[in-house]
Amino acid sequence: MGWYFIPIANLFKPYQSMKELWQGSVEQQIDTNETAPGLIWLWWISWIVSSASGFGEEFTSLDVIAFAAAAVSAGALYVIVERITAAQPTMSVTKTFK
Repeated sequence: MGWYFIPIANLFKPYQSMKELWQGSVEQQIDTNETAPGLIWLWWISWIVSSASGFGEEFTSLDVIAFAAAAVSAGALYVIVERITAAQPTMSVTKTFK
């Protein structure tokens, strides 16, 4: 969680953490054609784009793009968390701590 606050690392470490969480909990239980790696990229890229705007005093087209990217990011994150949450109760302790 702290990676969001460390300059430069906040550009790639949260993505890496989410990908590792996905691989550890979902990839073992689904077929290889699952769309989550693309979904994780969508979440992260849209999050970065949404951070591009300062939401300053004037409302610009960049603010509209940033708001739309934030909405896409939130939707993708919802789907990712939903799939990870659904996969974790079926995990066994022995698979988790190999």
